Amino acid sequence: EGIGRLGPEHSVSSLYRAAAELLARDNEVGEAVELLREGIGRLGPEHSVSSLYRAAAELLARDNKVGEAVELLREGIGRVGPEHRRELVPTQAAILTRSGDYRSATDILVSEALSTERGGRRYAEHALLTAFGIQDADLLNETARSLEAVISESPGTRALVECLVLQLRDDWSGAAAVPAKPSMSSYATLLGEKAFSAMCAGDPEEASRFVDLMRERRGTSGVLNWIKAVVAYQRSDLAGVHRHLGDFVQRPLRAEELSDDLLWVRLWAEDQDFGVRPRFYFPRLPAVLTGLETDLTVS
Repeated sequence: EGIGRLGPEHSVSSLYRAAAELLARDNEVGEAVELLREGIGRLGPEHSVSSLYRAAAELLARDNKVGEAVELLREGIGRVGPEHRRELVPTQAAILTRSGDYRSATDILVSEALSTERGGRRYAEHALLTAFGIQDADLLNETARSLEAVISESPGTRALVECLVLQLRDDWSGAAAVPAKPSMSSYATLLGEKAFSAMCAGDPEEASRFVDLMRERRGTSGVLNWIKAVVAYQRSDLAGVHRHLGDFVQRPLRAEELSDDLLWVRLWAEDQDFGVRPRFYFPRLPAVLTGLETDLTVS
């Protein structure tokens, strides 16, 4: 009723999303998607319609309708302005990777990076990390070559490529030691990868130094809290582990979680969000880090 009474100028998109979420929780995914499609047809690009495209696509993907989700996002990407494409293109790539199609996801991001006047480096980073997700050195190197026009203008992105390549070779000390110029001192993604590498090399103190240099970028606070928890784990700082993992899940930890020594591993493995999460940046937890018999991977 409220949706019907309010005009597009009254943030009605948030009502569509809330109603759709309630329907989805009640296993009425089809009705939820139809409601969101109604909102998409009613609202213009200036009224947060991109958020409805994203919500509908994620529901479709969770309902194993990947093709329909990708097509809906393609429609949205063609309809909204450049400032809203930054919300839809990564979602489209994330849905493709969840279905195992890393190459298509990478191709979409590379194309966007090369055709975007502003924000090309951000898309390039996303493409490189997507290629890295399948732990395929050939795909990572191919992606880097395709992005040379962007990488040549960004020393930080070039350093990131070097760090990821060394991680694939299990050269954790080398990855942690990748040179970073003073201008990269606030490049959170590179610092996060160097911190992770230092932990895998058994050096939590060096990892902590990188963490201290990191700055929260929009949407990455969960990643930073997870990294802090792993550093605390390596330092045998149980209180720190619990504090940072509580911040990560955004709630007090339950009793059974407090007694789980590898909760940070389980939270990494169980994380199925479409957004930017630890599994996106760190798609492999090597045995040298977890103490388990084998490496854990996303793919």
